[in-house]
Amino acid sequence: MTGWVDDIGKDIMDSPYITFSTNQQYDLRGVQFYFKKSEGAKLADVRKGQQVTIQGKVDGLMMNVFVKNSVFID
Repeated sequence: MTGWVDDIGKDIMDSPYITFSTNQQYDLRGVQFYFKKSEGAKLADVRKGQQVTIQGKVDGLMMNVFVKNSVFID
């Protein structure tokens, strides 16, 4: 999936993630990508608003669509 980074952070288990937003005014849902530790160096270079392409496995839906084992695609 290719999109623009809306948020970068860590969850309560200290797992790093990036969120893509739908950019709709009242839409609360987005896509949240959780990363493998091997992606740490690439993740450190990502900034909000940057366009990136990420691949992973959809793992569920709560407020966001959760994508696990995410990796950056160059």
